[in-house]
Amino acid sequence: MNQTRRWSAGLVAGALMLSACGGGSAPDAAASLPVIELTGDDAMLASVVDRTATMESFGYAMVLEMGFPAELTGEGMPTTMRFEVDGAVDTVAKTSTMTMDLSAMLDSISDSERAQFDELFGDGTIEMVQSGTKAYMKFPALTGMLGSDADWVAIPADASADLMASTGVMFEDPEDLLTGLPQGATITEVGQETIQGVSTTKFQLDANFDEAGSGSLGDAFDELLGGSTSYVWIDQHGLIRRFEMSFNMFGMTGGTVVEFFDFGREVNVTVPSDYVELDPALLAAFG
Repeated sequence: MNQTRRWSAGLVAGALMLSACGGGSAPDAAASLPVIELTGDDAMLASVVDRTATMESFGYAMVLEMGFPAELTGEGMPTTMRFEVDGAVDTVAKTSTMTMDLSAMLDSISDSERAQFDELFGDGTIEMVQSGTKAYMKFPALTGMLGSDADWVAIPADASADLMASTGVMFEDPEDLLTGLPQGATITEVGQETIQGVSTTKFQLDANFDEAGSGSLGDAFDELLGGSTSYVWIDQHGLIRRFEMSFNMFGMTGGTVVEFFDFGREVNVTVPSDYVELDPALLAAFG
């Protein structure tokens, strides 16, 4: 995965998302692509994942959430986590923007944890931009540790995943999530829906971990994942416009919803002027 499109790091996220993601209004380059037949098989699924992931620029909106049994969390620790992300990526210009809203977590943390949360995240918003080979993250708590009053930290783009991980929040690139759509699934066409003004066909994906029969390890794994049902909405040009994934394992429930839009958009970024350079070798001290 090209690092320009990768904001990977670490996160625990929860209960199946049914809420709609945000959207955009720029001209969409998908209209120039040929119309394809949506055959509802593995070959189609592999093709649309590849086509979507290789588009040169796009906007996206994501919701991730996870719930934990109380016995698995420490006293005063949240039993749910949820955050929302809006972003845009241009792999040709090597520009990216991302805004992550963690404020939904405030209702589930104790007063003692709230103080630590405020110190790290303020109002619960994380901002990151990438321009060329450098990424910038708005992280006053970290710049303060470095003895600077700047709001932003600058770091080589290929270390941006480590920088995000230093916050204790885990975030997976939406394109990487696409590759998690189950191969060998039973694919069922559900119907037609409009996503962000675009007509799509909705498919249900039911993972087949083992088709050998009952009593197998594969069946047990299937049960562990709660059936591993996903949904994907595909437009007539073979681009994924929305997908939902969920899991249920070891008492933890989780899910994510992602929408893609504005394919071919121009992604303009404003590089902050008040930043401090961070040596990537120092990230281990904040992990």
